[in-house]
Amino acid sequence: SFLRNDNDEENKKNSTVSPNNEDKTNVKMEEESDSKEEVVPNKDISICNENGKIMVLMYHKFAKTANDGWTRSFKDFKNDLETLYEKNYYPINMSDYINGTIDVPYGKTPVILTFDDGTAGQLSFEWVDDTLTIKEDTAIKIYQDFVKEHPDFPMKGTFYIMSTNFFGAKGTLKQRLEYLLAQGFEIGNQTQNHYALQNADSAEKVREEVGGLAKFVDELIPGY
Repeated sequence: SFLRNDNDEENKKNSTVSPNNEDKTNVKMEEESDSKEEVVPNKDISICNENGKIMVLMYHKFAKTANDGWTRSFKDFKNDLETLYEKNYYPINMSDYINGTIDVPYGKTPVILTFDDGTAGQLSFEWVDDTLTIKEDTAIKIYQDFVKEHPDFPMKGTFYIMSTNFFGAKGTLKQRLEYLLAQGFEIGNQTQNHYALQNADSAEKVREEVGGLAKFVDELIPGY
């Protein structure tokens, strides 16, 4: 899992044939080879992310109305996705960034979405005809609906959780995490008790907080 210290707020071919070359076989082979090369005309390098910087968007709470600096309204979150899409951003997971496995289409700029604290507005469920169903008023449902309309925009993001209750009250903790992972998201480590690691007075305290959450997740999702 990936660690979040909660007080960190701010993340060919070059062959040629001489005109005087009488070897018609070589000329023919070169023509055939050239005809197989993919030609992408007029690539505009101005749309490329030449600086290599990757924007990280950090979300916490979601609600119908944003009433404090930690809350994003559902409407504004959908607008965020629209803006990212229109400006050719392409979501990746934090693990892609850390492992250097960033794979985005030409002309797209990678962006990382993170979600802290495991709040119910991010993801929560209800029982509908004995089926555990994601609630409509959640960020993940809004994201799902957006991707249905824009299938070239992937569902990626890192959810930083603690070992206390997360993502509402319905369904088991295991079910909630399994659902999240099945959508293409990943789980990050926000410590066991939302602890500010700079306040730790020993390595043992750091191990307790970081290792405790890692152990907690491994018990629910073995091997994760």
